[in-house]
Amino acid sequence: MNLDKLMQIGVDAAAAFVVVNIVNWLRQGWILPAVGRWLKAPRLKREKQARIIGLAGAVSVVVCAGFALRASAGPWQATIGEWISRALISWVLALGQFDVVRLVWPKMFDPGKEEKRDEGVG
Repeated sequence: MNLDKLMQIGVDAAAAFVVVNIVNWLRQGWILPAVGRWLKAPRLKREKQARIIGLAGAVSVVVCAGFALRASAGPWQATIGEWISRALISWVLALGQFDVVRLVWPKMFDPGKEEKRDEGVG
């Protein structure tokens, strides 16, 4: 594998990590409490998920702007292409990260919810 490609994958993973953390902070209300209230407002699970997916997309677009500006040294079309591709990749990676984080650290998403333990079958 080419070292440049490996570094690019690392930068995309770093962008996804930043997106996941910012979205989690917004969900918890640590940054901009109004966004946290907006995310918790709908009663339907589907609408809540749609808002989180949209928020993750918006955050990835903003975060990847900095990554793309730093990485590109060509014409503005290349910078825009780099920005869009990094935003899409980090958004997809971030959505996958939410599932992993939810399994590893469930209280991050529902801090007031008690964990249920499965005692086994029988």
